[in-house]
Amino acid sequence: MKFQPYFVAYAQAHGRAPAAQLDFDSTRWPGGCMTGFILWIAKAKVSFRELHPAAFMPGGDVIHDFTAWGKFLESFPCEK
Repeated sequence: MKFQPYFVAYAQAHGRAPAAQLDFDSTRWPGGCMTGFILWIAKAKVSFRELHPAAFMPGGDVIHDFTAWGKFLESFPCEK
């Protein structure tokens, strides 16, 4: 199975391989296995906006610098 790069970053932040993270999240949130990823990426976007406002379209919430976004996600931690 091939995983989207942002999900790979999410799994790595939690110290797991993507397939193992999906299994873990499926157990933790049986009604919505992507809940953990959605919560993590939403928090990451808020932090990214604070540190890199120029990476967003003017006056909006749309990221246009995906290179910076991807690099940011690679180091964004998980909540313990």
